[in-house]
Amino acid sequence: SDTTATVLTGGLSRAAGESVAGGPYAITQGSLVANSNYSISYTGANLTTTAAPLNVVADAKTKVYGDADPALTYTAAGFKFSDTAATVLSGGLTRAAGEIVAGGPYTISQGTLAANSNYSVSYTGANLTITPAPLNVVADAKTKVYGDADPALTFAATGFKFGETATVLTGSLSRVAGETVAGGPYAITQGTLAGANYAITYTGATLAITPAPLNVVADAKTKVYGAADPTLTFAAAGFMFGETAAVLTGSLARAAGESVAGGPFAITQGSLAGANYAITYTGANLTVTPAPLNVVADAKTKVFGDADPALTYTVSGFKFADTAATVLAGALSRVAGESVAGSPYAILQGTLAANANYAIAYTGASLTVTPLPAGRSTAITTPGVRSTGAGFDLLADLETNRSEVADQAVACRINPEGETVCAAF
Repeated sequence: SDTTATVLTGGLSRAAGESVAGGPYAITQGSLVANSNYSISYTGANLTTTAAPLNVVADAKTKVYGDADPALTYTAAGFKFSDTAATVLSGGLTRAAGEIVAGGPYTISQGTLAANSNYSVSYTGANLTITPAPLNVVADAKTKVYGDADPALTFAATGFKFGETATVLTGSLSRVAGETVAGGPYAITQGTLAGANYAITYTGATLAITPAPLNVVADAKTKVYGAADPTLTFAAAGFMFGETAAVLTGSLARAAGESVAGGPFAITQGSLAGANYAITYTGANLTVTPAPLNVVADAKTKVFGDADPALTYTVSGFKFADTAATVLAGALSRVAGESVAGSPYAILQGTLAANANYAIAYTGASLTVTPLPAGRSTAITTPGVRSTGAGFDLLADLETNRSEVADQAVACRINPEGETVCAAF
C-alpha cells in the first residue's frame, strides 16, 4: 500500500531564470529521494516562461494646422517585477500621414513600439486631430463715386502656414447693400470668405460712396421791367442710373434788384443741390429790359397870336408804384410856326424821356392855330411885325398874314412895349 507520500521525500527543482528568452528551464530531480525500498529512475522535463500581456493604450492627440506633431504618448499596464516602460519598451507610435483639417482625424498606430520578449503588447489605438489655424483677416476700407461699380473688396491676412497665401482661401468679402451717399458708409462683411484649414478672425471696414460730379450750367434769362421773374432753368450733365434733374432739390436764385440799370443780375446756385452729387456750377445773368411806356400827346389849339398852351400827354404802362413824376423828365415840343396857314403843327416828343426802366412809345398830336376872331385884338407875333424898328412894314406884314385877317377891317398901333397891335372888325 506504498504511496508517493509514504515513499518519497524532497522535491524537484529547476534551473534558475525568469526570462522568456532564458527558458526553457530544466526541471531536475533536485532533493527528491525514495526510501530504501525503492531506487529512483528520474526523467526530467522543462519549465517554459511565456510572455506576460502588456496593455498599451495610445493617448488621443490634437494639434493646430501647420504646427509640428505633438509627441505620440501612451499608457502601459502589466509590468512585472520592477520592470518599466523604459526597461521593457522600445520604438514609438506612428500616425497616418496627412496635414489638413478635413483629412483628419488621423489614426495613431502602434508603429515600431515593441516590448522585450517577456511581454506581449496588446495595443489600443487613438487619433490625432488637426484643428484650424487662426488667420487674422483685416478688410481694406474702400471708396467709390456714386454711380460707379464697386471696387474689389480686398483684405490683408496674417497667419498662413507652409508659405501659403490668400489663394488658399475660398469665397469673398461682401458689403451691406446700398448705393446712395447718405446711406453710407456701408459695412464690409466677411461674406463667404473661408479657409478649410483656417479659423478666420475677421476685422471689418466700410465702403464710402462719394458724390458724383454734376455740371450745372444756368440758362441766361431776360425779363421786361415790372414783369414776374421767368423760371430760372439750367442744363445739367453727369447724372447716374438714368436719373434726371428731378432728383435735385432746391432751386437757382438771383441777385436782388428790379431796375434796368442795376442789371444784369447774377443767377446763382441758390439752394440747388443733389444728395448724391457734387455740383460744379456755371452761372448766368438775368437781364431786365425797359418796359414799354405809351406816351400819347394831347391835341392842342390856340388862337392866332396867343401863347402856346401847355403841351400835355397821357401815359400808360407804369410798373410798381412808378408815376410820371418819378419816371419822366423833359417836355414835349412842337414844330415851329405861328400862322393859321402853316398849322397844324406836329407835337413832338421833344426832350421828354423816361428813366432807364422804360422805353417810350410815343404817339404824337398837333397844335392847330385858329384865326383871330372879330372884335379881338392881339399882338402880332410874326417876325416882321415884331421888328418895330427901322424897316418895319405893316402893310407887307398884313399881306403876309392876310389869311388871319381876310375880309376884315384892321386897325393897328404901336403899344408901349414896342409891339404893333392890330384889331380886326
